[in-house]
Amino acid sequence: MYDIIQPPFKTLDTTELSRTEIRDQYEWFVRVIPERIEVLEQTVISTKGYEEWRASYLPGSLPQLSAWFTGNVSTRPRTHEEKVTLCAGGLPWFGPEALADWGLTRRTLSLCVDIGMYLGEVLIRNFPELKWRLLSTGSKRYVDYGRPVIGPLKVYDFNPVRGVVMMAYGVARRGYVSGGLEGLCDIQIQRRRG
Repeated sequence: MYDIIQPPFKTLDTTELSRTEIRDQYEWFVRVIPERIEVLEQTVISTKGYEEWRASYLPGSLPQLSAWFTGNVSTRPRTHEEKVTLCAGGLPWFGPEALADWGLTRRTLSLCVDIGMYLGEVLIRNFPELKWRLLSTGSKRYVDYGRPVIGPLKVYDFNPVRGVVMMAYGVARRGYVSGGLEGLCDIQIQRRRG
């Protein structure tokens, strides 16, 4: 049985947090990476057909993990109130009617975090100059403000959790995502080289 991640914070919205609270979230995130990757590995290998998969931290482990994840993305209905809340503070021309009537389940979002952690570790372990970093300066409107990212990269740092969430939405919409996790990894490798 998969153990959904339980962050010990009242909110994950970094725009509402002080720099100290953002730092605490970041430190918690980095600290639980080994535990969450173990949870991910146990969940994957308990699935028929994936018993041999291992969190080897090699890029070659990503295609099979992508295939497993694609089969484990699920959605739930989204209420009008939830859509209004999601749009609050957004662009004036982007209203609740523009959002889909569904969202990702808590389990899927938790898997996105775990897989994002794993993807980040694959990059770090294969390119030692990369590391987890915290973007806590600059505008709070920046999409990755206060989030753990992988860097330094030539263009901009990479948020692997956000990348996996976007992949999950693509899977939910179309049933697949071109390139999968290995594609996300390859893009970051190319960006590293400039």
